[in-house]
Amino acid sequence: MDKFSLNKSFSLLPWLVYFVVAIIIAYPFLAFEYLFAADQYIHGYNTCVLEEMRTNPSSFYHQWFQFNSFPEPNLIGHSLLWVLAKAAPMYIAEKAFVILIVVGNGYAFLSRRSAICAQRKNPSDNSPWSLKVAAALLSLIFLFGAIWQLGFVNYLLGMVGVIAGLTQTSGESANHRFAIISWGLLTYFCHPIAFLFFMGTFSLRELLKRNMVSQYLVPQRANWAPFLKSFTLWFGLPLLLLAAYVATHSEVSTFRGASPWRLLGLAYYHNDLALFTSAEIPFAKAVVFISIVVSLLGVLSLRKDDHSRTFAGVGAGVLLGAIVFSPDYFAGGALIHQRLIPFLFIWVLWCTAHAFLEGPINSRRLLSRLGFGLIVFATVCSVGLSYHRTKALTAIVDLLNEFRDFTNEIPVGTAILPVSASATGVIKGQELSLKPVLHHYAGVIDCKRSIVLLDNYEAYVGYFPLLWKDGKNPFDELSRGLEEHPATLRVGGAAWIGQNVDYIVSMGRPEEAFESSTKQWLFSKLHLNDQKKNTSIISKQGNFHLIKVNKEAF
Repeated sequence: MDKFSLNKSFSLLPWLVYFVVAIIIAYPFLAFEYLFAADQYIHGYNTCVLEEMRTNPSSFYHQWFQFNSFPEPNLIGHSLLWVLAKAAPMYIAEKAFVILIVVGNGYAFLSRRSAICAQRKNPSDNSPWSLKVAAALLSLIFLFGAIWQLGFVNYLLGMVGVIAGLTQTSGESANHRFAIISWGLLTYFCHPIAFLFFMGTFSLRELLKRNMVSQYLVPQRANWAPFLKSFTLWFGLPLLLLAAYVATHSEVSTFRGASPWRLLGLAYYHNDLALFTSAEIPFAKAVVFISIVVSLLGVLSLRKDDHSRTFAGVGAGVLLGAIVFSPDYFAGGALIHQRLIPFLFIWVLWCTAHAFLEGPINSRRLLSRLGFGLIVFATVCSVGLSYHRTKALTAIVDLLNEFRDFTNEIPVGTAILPVSASATGVIKGQELSLKPVLHHYAGVIDCKRSIVLLDNYEAYVGYFPLLWKDGKNPFDELSRGLEEHPATLRVGGAAWIGQNVDYIVSMGRPEEAFESSTKQWLFSKLHLNDQKKNTSIISKQGNFHLIKVNKEAF
């Protein structure tokens, strides 16, 4: 059997390896009823609320919320969740969402299109099957890494959309322009940073493909008119949307400084990969180190003749610049550097995967000897992360189950203020995890019981499909500190609490769930220890407290 026949016989092997390992790595997010990410609980809750409001004009939620008429960047994720939740319960819909991301990521990494620079009309498919397997494994290293940073319905979906869109728009078909506009809009509605990166990297690829960079270096030969005309036509509608978004959202332009020291975060990124237990840290360190080494090997091995190396390097440079110079609180924290670092790793690993598939023969030999072994080792470490996460999740599942059962004590049609001493979860004084996977723990509540969560930050920041009504926004009335652990509330919000808040729900002891200055004025009005009035109820395991607000005291 010749080499071509052997490669053809193993053509499905990379996909098989990819899906098997992807399911193993994603197992902690598939095996349990809850999808463990800091914001995912609120995403699911709000999708449910939107459906209740859409189908029931007399819904209790209409007293508190209104639909956001602006075409927001986060519409795609909520829309997909809504569609999937129509066919299955939310916890099943969320798992289907995970599978969708896995499939999209596989397509983006393993497509045989020449996605890096798209100069060759007939992309080659003669890579050794072993390197295709290596590319498949490479694509999984960061897929479910710092999931609490990325979020399923915006960041992670957006990055998959970027690389899938660059792959899909790499040809020169008759529908090329329509595909560009479609993918531009799709990445915009995933998240604005995804759209910006797609727009920039696509434009760079077009410039390189048309050799316009070299023309620019010789001014008398430069002819930018065709490119500028096409660029305006391709990205006109998404650019108008983005401009309107920036102009109408005050948080987008908030600036609190930036620091080049952020790049040190790359060296310590293993802390973000280790989600639930300290046992994950050695595996996370190995994954970060190996990813950096393999990425350097891959980028150095990219082809020079079709500008692949320039494309990969400039794309990485743009992300590095964004990490350094993005404001600390740009778009409500959506673009802070901790959330951009995963984009950088995924981007460079994607470019490296195509170096495996399309690089020169000599580079492939180097990669096959050194890179393949490193990638297999990194995959083993990723599986180790998955194993330790799965072991640590049982306690978190028990805690969320306890809370969900406890919510039966809350009357239908009420507003509750969830608070906690810790976003990592407190059970009998022990920290459950390293990251704030319980930041919005109350989002697992059944929204069909018409219970309003006053820590619903999505309805506050303005770039999600739901908005608080005037006078009902707890963040305006009580401060953004109500989302902190412990919570901080303004004294001036006391009257608003008396008029609007029915219950306070505390994870852990209520005395530890509020900052001291808040506790001084708030607790005198709650009568926590007044057994005669039955103002406080404790869950079966003692991890949650339900405190009825004494409205007369306010």
